[in-house]
Amino acid sequence: MASASTPNQSTQNQWVAIMPAKIAQADGGKNRIMTLRHPRFDVGCQFLLCEQSHTLFEIVEFKEEPRSWFINNTVQQNGTLLISTPVDPIFMILPYLTKVRDKFVPMDQILIDRKFPSCSRLYNCVSRSDLAKICDCKGSEDLFAYRLSTDKLIKWIQKKIERVAGDLQTMGVYAGTGSQSETFVRSSKDNSSSKDDFIQYSFGLISDYLSKDICALVEKKMNITTEDVKVPPTKKQKPETKSQEPTDDYTKFNPPSNKSTEVHPSQDDKAKKMTASERILKKVDKRNMKSINSYFFRDKKEAS
Repeated sequence: MASASTPNQSTQNQWVAIMPAKIAQADGGKNRIMTLRHPRFDVGCQFLLCEQSHTLFEIVEFKEEPRSWFINNTVQQNGTLLISTPVDPIFMILPYLTKVRDKFVPMDQILIDRKFPSCSRLYNCVSRSDLAKICDCKGSEDLFAYRLSTDKLIKWIQKKIERVAGDLQTMGVYAGTGSQSETFVRSSKDNSSSKDDFIQYSFGLISDYLSKDICALVEKKMNITTEDVKVPPTKKQKPETKSQEPTDDYTKFNPPSNKSTEVHPSQDDKAKKMTASERILKKVDKRNMKSINSYFFRDKKEAS
């Protein structure tokens, strides 16, 4: 974990971030935070580019209120946590290759975006051999052009998915159906996830950086079926404390009766409902006892 700040170390311009140590310890001038177009959602997102190693990281923001950080002898009011995740730059270039997929175009003319001009820096993050895995290439050393190949792209994505699935299986990540915490430690004998489960799990991770059209082609190629996941409610429903009464009137289905249907409790029922103290008091001889009201009201003879 590292904290990035401006040279004056102002608490208003610093953030707490999780990133590789070599990136955090590198010269600040070699790391650049820029906004790029997300290949899946087509919106601007924050990315970290290390120009020294030509690696790209997506910055995910975790913010929850109220939250603060204690940094040295100061309190950082902004409790946001930034997490950097490495991303293959080819995923970021795919939307631009898709727009010119019918013709050969040099890469410096492909990576043009008026809304996100920083996309031109992606060209230094990929090599010609990397682009040849998804594109048809032609030209000379001075001028080299690329055209997106659907067949190469699907094969490249398929290898990505299979590689991620193998890594997840080696790590023992649970990829089966049902509710299961990913941090739960499972034994190798208890891992019921099949190869298809890992493939579908890996496809879910990689599809976050693919357009819907490309995802449909991958699903058809690899026979992947996407299932709708039911999201549980955020809170448990509280049980009703009030008595449940019928909302409909069912008395109209009862036949009319001339006799009164009122039921009066019998003497036996009243005796059953009496408490122990009431039963003892009932046995006491109360013939010579005065009513309790006599102690509160004056006798008429005395009043006259």
